Amino acid sequence: MTPGQRGRTLALRWASALLAAGLGLSVAAAAEAAPAVPSAGTAAAVTAQVLVAGEPRGSAIILGRGHGGSWLATSRHVVDGEGRVCVRTSDGRNRPATTVLSGQDRQLDVAFLWLPGSDRLPAAIPAAATGRSAGTPWEFPIVVASGYPVGDQQQRPSYRERRGLLLPLLPGPLEGGMQLATTAAVHKGMSGGGLFDDQERLIGLNTSHADPLWPAPLKREGGKALSPELNRRLELVALAIPAARFLPLLAGLQPPGQSPVATDAKNRSWWRGAARSPSGGRPGSDQAGAAACAGALR
Repeated sequence: MTPGQRGRTLALRWASALLAAGLGLSVAAAAEAAPAVPSAGTAAAVTAQVLVAGEPRGSAIILGRGHGGSWLATSRHVVDGEGRVCVRTSDGRNRPATTVLSGQDRQLDVAFLWLPGSDRLPAAIPAAATGRSAGTPWEFPIVVASGYPVGDQQQRPSYRERRGLLLPLLPGPLEGGMQLATTAAVHKGMSGGGLFDDQERLIGLNTSHADPLWPAPLKREGGKALSPELNRRLELVALAIPAARFLPLLAGLQPPGQSPVATDAKNRSWWRGAARSPSGGRPGSDQAGAAACAGALR
């Protein structure tokens, strides 16, 4: 065993022992006490904030760009029932976006956002694109969660990064697609933000934070209940959906008013032309888009 492997093994054993001991201390709370990771680099550039009616609702990740716009991913519960939202990108601009739901995997707590006219925005680099699987958490013992946590309602939420360990608690997905468990201190407002490896490559989408306000028994995908002991442990960690689960859905999406073309792996461009909205409805008008950002925080 190499020194690096021994270090990762000891880190996982330490974290698992802390969870098993039931000390009454949230691992996420302990991580929160540590200094914040500087907001710089790829994760900061590709993480956006989602606002609804001018109010912060969650976060999103820029996945791809080209031919007149960009795709973002967020948590479905962040934009539930909203056809148009406002997205504040890392350059400080507020941009109207259209919500697009994939019909290929309706169980996932994932929604996509289409930002027209934003094809120069930076896009996240998936870990799988670098030759490492985004679906194997054992390869990423140290992770960084990004997003815009909501704190004092009188203050504008600011970008944050939280470091943590990726724990081997879930051999299979839970309802909603959650399968990655991390000690990173994900807070309310960071849902839909990214989970990155230590090289800032995307491995997942933040979905649930530790110590939920309304804890409820979790279930495996398919409806089978978890053991009470596993439920207790999962309440102490944040949960994320693996990127390998939702990234393939991009190939089947159509931007509102456009039609797809073959994927270009080099520049990750998936769209061109004109067609109807993939959700079956009409694309939002420019007036509706402007209204979506009219009340955004200044």
